[in-house]
Amino acid sequence: MKKVAVVICGQYREFDIAFRSWKFLNLPLDVDIYLSTWDTSYEELYDTFNTPAGPIETITIDRILKTVPNIKDYKLSTEPVPRINTIHKFEYHIKTGLQLMIDSNIEYDYVMIIRTDMWLTNGIRFDQILLADFLPDDVVYGPSELNFNEPFYGPWVIDCFLIGNYKTMKKFTKLSLRPDDDFGSERMFGDFYVAENLRAVPIPGMYELLGVRSNSRDLPRFTEAAIRKKTKEWWNLKHPENAVELNSVKKVAVLICGQYREFETAVKSWKFMPPGMEYDMYMSTWNTTYEELYDGEWTPATDIEEVTTERIRKIIGLKDCKTFTEISGPTLNRFVFLIKAGINMMIDSGIDYEYVIIIRPDLWVVDSMISGITEIFKEPIPNNVSYGTGLLMNDVNNLPWAMDCIWIANQLTIEKFLEFPDNNPNYGMESLLGSFYTTNKIEVRLIPNEWEIAIVRSNCKDLPEFTEEAIRKKSIEWYHLKHPESIIL
Repeated sequence: MKKVAVVICGQYREFDIAFRSWKFLNLPLDVDIYLSTWDTSYEELYDTFNTPAGPIETITIDRILKTVPNIKDYKLSTEPVPRINTIHKFEYHIKTGLQLMIDSNIEYDYVMIIRTDMWLTNGIRFDQILLADFLPDDVVYGPSELNFNEPFYGPWVIDCFLIGNYKTMKKFTKLSLRPDDDFGSERMFGDFYVAENLRAVPIPGMYELLGVRSNSRDLPRFTEAAIRKKTKEWWNLKHPENAVELNSVKKVAVLICGQYREFETAVKSWKFMPPGMEYDMYMSTWNTTYEELYDGEWTPATDIEEVTTERIRKIIGLKDCKTFTEISGPTLNRFVFLIKAGINMMIDSGIDYEYVIIIRPDLWVVDSMISGITEIFKEPIPNNVSYGTGLLMNDVNNLPWAMDCIWIANQLTIEKFLEFPDNNPNYGMESLLGSFYTTNKIEVRLIPNEWEIAIVRSNCKDLPEFTEEAIRKKSIEWYHLKHPESIIL
C-alpha cells in the first residue's frame, strides 16, 4: 500500500465544505494529512491583496479536527500585517506545509499539494496516479500542462492540486518569488517548473475545476451540480466583464460502444470536455475481450480476458454500464448491437442532452482533435447533422461510405441510429453509415482542425509511456501488419 502525504495549503475559507468531495482519500492508500493555514479566515475582495470582504473568522484546532479528525500535523499562522500579496501567502503555506511533512521524518511514496478550497469533481482520475507502481522523478501531475501563452505572459501551470514522488515534491520548498511579483500563482509555478526542469503532466479524466466560496454555505445539500452553480455565481460577481451563464449548462452524453480491447490505454487521451459542460458517460461492451486476427471472421489472436462492470468503473466514472455476452455473426452486427444498447441506456436515463458523442473504446483522441471538438461545443448542432472523422464519400464500388471512429450530433439525430438494421452483410461499419446518412439525409461534417486517427491495439501494451507520438507509431505498425498490401509511411 502506497504511503501518501496530502499537504493542504491556503486560507481556510470553505475547507469544511470542499473536503467533503475529496473521495480520493477512500482509495486503498496509507494517507497522512498536513495543513498550513492562517488562524483567521474571510471572503476576499478581488483586489490583488484580497482585502477582507466579510467578517473575519477565527480558525481553531477544534474546528479543524471536526473536519479532519485524523490530521497528522498542522500549523495555524498569524497573517502578516500589513497584508502581503496573496501569491506570497500561498507560497508561504506550501513551504510551511511541506516542512511539517519533512519534520515527520517519514519518506512518503507520493506527495499531493492541494488548495483548501478545491471541490474535486467526479471525473478526476486520482487513482491512476496515486495507485501507480511508481511516479518518475521530476514529473508533477496536475490539472494542466506547462503553458507559455496568455494570460500570464510567461510559463504557467494551473495551481489547484499537484502530485509527484517524495523527492520531486520536496523541491517545492525552494519556491521563490520576487517581492513585486503579482502575476498569479500559476506563473509562480510555471517559472519554478522551468528553473527546476520539471515536467507537468495532466491528471487523466474529464473534469472541471471548482472553487468553493462563501456563497455555498446556505446550500441545503452539497452536491457537484450545486457547487458548480455557486462557483459560477461567485465568478460573475468578481468578473462581471467575463460573466458566464448560470442556467444553461450544456449536457453531454458520451456513449462508448465496442469491444473493450485497449480502452484502459485509449481513455488516457480523452480530454475533450471543455469547462462549463456537464457530461454523463455510458458504456456498452462485451463481457470478454481479445485482440483479433484480421481474417474476415475476427478470430481471437490473443488470450481472452474477462470484462466486468467493476473493472470498467475502476478506470472511468460512468452514468451507466452494461456488458453483454458476445453475439455471433458478422462484426458489423455486433457493433450495431452495442451502439443501440448505448443509445437505449442514454434514453432510459430520462435526461435530455444537448450533445451526444458515440466513440469507439480503442480511439486515441489526439490533441488537435480535442481542439476541434471544443469548437463544435460552442454552438448547438442542427438536426440531421453529424460530425465525424471523415466526410461522406463513395467507395471503390461507388457506394456511400463514412468513417466510424467517433460521431458527434444532437440527441434527436443520434436516436435515429436506432434505425440501423440488425442483420447486415459482412461489410464494414463505414458502408452502413454511408448508406444510413444518405437514406436519412444526414449531413456529415468533419471535426474541425487537422488531425490523424490513432487506434490503440495490443502492440501498445509494452510502451514505457503512452504519448500521442508513440500511440500513432504503434497504430501504423498494426495497420502494416494487418494490411501489408497498403503500407503507409
